[in-house]
Amino acid sequence: MYRRIFRIIRIVLISLLVMVFSAFFAVRHSSVQTYLVQSISGRLAEELGTEVRSGKVELDLLSRLVIRDLYIADHHHDTLLYAPSVTLRKFSLNPHTGALELRHVELRSPSFQLVRYPGEVQHNLAFIIDYFSQGE
Repeated sequence: MYRRIFRIIRIVLISLLVMVFSAFFAVRHSSVQTYLVQSISGRLAEELGTEVRSGKVELDLLSRLVIRDLYIADHHHDTLLYAPSVTLRKFSLNPHTGALELRHVELRSPSFQLVRYPGEVQHNLAFIIDYFSQGE
């Protein structure tokens, strides 16, 4: 009886361990990272009411996240930011609040268009600043 219970517990623990390692290695794969960032981009685009998209994403062992072909449209659906490569270094995610802290962001060859449209008081970046300032 005890042997059977011990065997079941051992199988469950080994299965959990295999699942944890599988998840860890899956997240280390570039295509999984790309899928996760594109999902986040899609949700952010939905919440902002504009287009946000990204290409390939790579996370390396040096805790460096590289996002390729980042595009963010403004509230008039014109280009606000396009960067062929965005590198994030020294970043952390607070698991309790969900806050992302960025200490180093590098944009390679960005195209950034800060515009104040006729008849509007604020520039086209204001809606993004307002969105990220809501929690403060």
